[in-house]
Amino acid sequence: MKSPLGGDFISSQCKSFLEDSSIEIVPPYMIASKEQVWENEKAKFVKKVFPEVTKSWHNYMTKVGYVVENENILLLGLMRIINF
Repeated sequence: MKSPLGGDFISSQCKSFLEDSSIEIVPPYMIASKEQVWENEKAKFVKKVFPEVTKSWHNYMTKVGYVVENENILLLGLMRIINF
């Protein structure tokens, strides 16, 4: 029997970390265009204008839409590299 509890826990912790760090979580479906920025600069992008989506769709795209999961991969990879 498989359970997604471990992955869900890591995702929720990463999402909490990003929110506590005042980092806005924007799923890819909400981005119309973006500009290149230098390191440590805030992201520059234009949000798409479209009708509201359901909260469940937004939450799904935030979690599964490669936002939080990509952050999980990056953070866990960094922890492995620095032997945390």
